[in-house]
Amino acid sequence: MHPTPDDHNRECVSGDLAPSPARICVIGAGPCGLAAMRELEAQGIDWCGYELSTRVGGLWDIEHQGQKSPAYDSLRIDSSKRVMAFRGHDYPDDVPEFPGHRAVRSYLQGFAESESLLARICFSAEVLVCEPLEGAGYRVQISFKETGETLWEEFDGVIVATGHHWLPQQMEPRPEREFRGQSFHSSQYQNSTTPAVLKDRKVVVVGFGNSAADIAVEAAKEARSVVLSVRRGAWVLPRYFLGKPIDEGSLLPHWIPGRLRRSIVTRTFRWLQGEMTQYGLPEPDHLIGEAHPTLSDELPALVRSGAIKMAGPIRGYHGKRIVFSACPGAKQTRQQELETDVLIYCTGYQVNFPFLDVQHVSVERNSLPLYYRVFHPQRPRLFFIGLAQTIGPIMPVAQAQARAIAEHIRGSYRLPATAAMEKSVAQDSRANQQRFITSPRHSMQVVPEVYLPKLAREVRLGSSRTRGVSFGALDALGKPTKVHED
Repeated sequence: MHPTPDDHNRECVSGDLAPSPARICVIGAGPCGLAAMRELEAQGIDWCGYELSTRVGGLWDIEHQGQKSPAYDSLRIDSSKRVMAFRGHDYPDDVPEFPGHRAVRSYLQGFAESESLLARICFSAEVLVCEPLEGAGYRVQISFKETGETLWEEFDGVIVATGHHWLPQQMEPRPEREFRGQSFHSSQYQNSTTPAVLKDRKVVVVGFGNSAADIAVEAAKEARSVVLSVRRGAWVLPRYFLGKPIDEGSLLPHWIPGRLRRSIVTRTFRWLQGEMTQYGLPEPDHLIGEAHPTLSDELPALVRSGAIKMAGPIRGYHGKRIVFSACPGAKQTRQQELETDVLIYCTGYQVNFPFLDVQHVSVERNSLPLYYRVFHPQRPRLFFIGLAQTIGPIMPVAQAQARAIAEHIRGSYRLPATAAMEKSVAQDSRANQQRFITSPRHSMQVVPEVYLPKLAREVRLGSSRTRGVSFGALDALGKPTKVHED
């Protein structure tokens, strides 16, 4: 049985808050959806959550998400547990500093239970359509997988927390059209036997992100040969630096200008660890912090030993032979043509919201302009959480975004005018272009140590905008009612 709309009407709220008249739909019960639900609950805002899987976890729930999850059996988070924990909810002491996916999902389950969120989440429920109502709010169509029931409901606002790591970005040139070996996207990869047996085979992995590094390292333990095909150099950082998790703290004060900080960090790393080319890796054309880093303790040593070989971008295919361009930034630069049995392309993901009409919300090259990566300037009742590529874990960012949304809904935080939001979005876009190398993933890049103080300051400013005014984006409609069932 899934909760009914009446089950979600709450007369009692925590603390001294008065009940909010708004009713909110939260799509997704991964880390970002849970952060949204917790803040709505804390602010006394009526909400209903919808999750496609049978339990919470999002991409960390690989047993129940099936093809929707990009996680693989050996996946470990690339952030330490103290940094990625929700505020007030520490990981258990017996969990490793860099937890695996099962520990993360267990942690999220415990968070949902301790915050009393589970009773208000509809599981095995897919949001098919989310369309704006005439006037205000949204009409949402939900399909319940266990019963086959489909129904429509109306909400004052919608929070999208579906993540952006589920629709594979296709590789060009397309291997399935010309390559005669076996090829698949990393979203299908589970281990060295599924979906392809890698033992004693010639494997090519395309990409230079964390998934590419993990899969190449795992393949090198069983495959006859492993080639890592990259478009440009990247900084491959260890999980531990000077005896501490690399993401815990900084040796440099934050008042040092950003470019100078990045230059000092890069020089220090080179002095202590050496150049990337000393390991056989291509030299990056940017400073540490100007592109998303790759964390791997094993990759540099395996490349240096020859267990993994580097190649440039793929130019084309001849049967089972792959033609590679010269590897950029490498000491030896030459075109290669190698016979290949298995091609795994770790080419990232597309930002996509199949339940939203493209005329209502349009995403181009993974770019969706949002005010503080949360508020759509032209869609005042549609909110996004976690639609950001963070250097570090998403959880602290998601919590801050969720709190801003909840305070906005209650009326204690007022957004600036649309023109001011659009101007701010354009400024942030230019700042990202100046700091980060050109890449679709960097169109929504967020540096938490910069972003979080700015968002907190914006919420304080927004609070002053409400003085003398009873304002909330959703405070005038009252509660909607359930409409018809199909």
